[in-house]
Amino acid sequence: MTTRPLSAIVSDVRTRAKAVTEQTSQLVKAQLRKDGGRIATGSGLIVAALAAVCIVPPLLLVALVLGLVAMGIWSWAACLIVAGAALALAVGLALAAKSIFMRLGKSTHQTIEQVKGTMAAFRGSKEAEEPEA
Repeated sequence: MTTRPLSAIVSDVRTRAKAVTEQTSQLVKAQLRKDGGRIATGSGLIVAALAAVCIVPPLLLVALVLGLVAMGIWSWAACLIVAGAALALAVGLALAAKSIFMRLGKSTHQTIEQVKGTMAAFRGSKEAEEPEA
């Protein structure tokens, strides 16, 4: 059995690792090229679905106005009723969001104060351990 010098073994390992890395890189590139088309198609379909969903609320509002007109309410009054209902919904959603954000701000402030207290206590204990000169 012949023994190879350590430098030859290290060189061989380095060469093989480089080859494996290059092959892995080529495999990943090929897979990304293959999946790139699918990603683009899927993204396009999501955008189209979002566009379709954005059309629905105005159509529902128009249908509601037309339904009120069919019930005998004047056109201008039906428009005002639907606009008022939409405005009330928007205000309600905005107030709910504000409430959530206010609670978030309080909890974040409390966490910051707790961290400050912990850091102050840590500094105090370090100062207590240090001998005074």
